[in-house]
Amino acid sequence: MRSYQQFCPAARALDVVGERWTLLIVRDLLLGPKRYTDLQAGLPGIGPNVLADRLRSLEGAGLVRKRRLPPPAASTVYELTELGAGLRPALEELFRWGLHFAATPSAADAVKASWWLPAIRAAIRPESVPADVDDTYELRIGDDATRSVAGLLAPKLVAQPEALVVSAAPSPAANSDHGVV
Repeated sequence: MRSYQQFCPAARALDVVGERWTLLIVRDLLLGPKRYTDLQAGLPGIGPNVLADRLRSLEGAGLVRKRRLPPPAASTVYELTELGAGLRPALEELFRWGLHFAATPSAADAVKASWWLPAIRAAIRPESVPADVDDTYELRIGDDATRSVAGLLAPKLVAQPEALVVSAAPSPAANSDHGVV
């Protein structure tokens, strides 16, 4: 692991998560535990050696742990530790800020619905979502889809050929914008 060699919290944090791909791995693990192959498939362009190296670094820093699932799954998964999950607020701010640069994907860009879910959650004003809203919403981008429950703070998203439209879903409790900013 390279280091900035600066005794500063920001520099020390970047020593841990500042390498290329690292925060994208954390982004994917914010949605829950993943197998190595699922992480690799969800991060187009990352080489297997780079992924293995980043996972080792994150484990060494105490942000990620490996866990063996019991049968019948009997797979090894990677998941965030409490320390790793502590990156959620920082990533939510990064998602909000990054929306300024996410106007339209280029033809070369990979696009996955699951990459947008944390950003969408970060854009929600929880105080404006009625407590009794329990609708399930689905985000589709091409063949890729991800689902969330309104109680988990995700608005309805409708993918259209040339745009991504955020809209409120009908709710028996309220007819509001469900807090989308």
